Amino acid sequence: MSRILCIESSAAICSVGLYEDGNELGYREDRNGFKHSEMLAAFVDELLPLGKPDAIAISKGPGSYTGLRIGVSLAKGLAYGFGIPVIAIPTLEALAESVRETRKEEVVYYPMVDARRMEVYTAGYDSEGKEIEATHALVVEANSLTGDKKKLLFGDGADKLQGLLGDRQDIEIISGIFPEAKQLAKPAFRKFEKQEFEDLAYFEPFYLKEFVAQLPKKKL
Repeated sequence: MSRILCIESSAAICSVGLYEDGNELGYREDRNGFKHSEMLAAFVDELLPLGKPDAIAISKGPGSYTGLRIGVSLAKGLAYGFGIPVIAIPTLEALAESVRETRKEEVVYYPMVDARRMEVYTAGYDSEGKEIEATHALVVEANSLTGDKKKLLFGDGADKLQGLLGDRQDIEIISGIFPEAKQLAKPAFRKFEKQEFEDLAYFEPFYLKEFVAQLPKKKL
């Protein structure tokens, strides 16, 4: 039997799940928004008594710079401490697979992670899970996402586009879907079987864009 501890920290909501051969042993989630530094380690402490993991799976991005940094640091620390490997799962790929399992259609799947303002991180996947549009940052406009096929948009980045794209006949926005640790379990076990592990010395999150600190505006 193999156990994998899955950590999701790429978005505002953070979560941790412990899985044994694909079955969920325990799950913790915080929806209060960017409480990663407070909640993730506490969730891990609550789940570890259920069984020592054989690997740590982490959502590697793209997403929140700070959230990814906290999650990857925690994953590396646990891996070093237990002497076990880290498995990195692309955030958008995991999101797309979770929706495809319940909505298997001849459409283009666009998982979207919130960036800022009207920008999202996204990629396009076909009904077989093949990436047909590489991960990129997209500033969404009314004429964004062309092509004849129907498009399914989902993720915390898609929710904010309802007013802009919601009336288009070729687009369906599925609300209430966001990155979760439970989405990492299936791809993590596949990688575990193939021993597709990260080099802890060099592994970093997939930020996509470099973090730029903004100075506070001067008051007139």
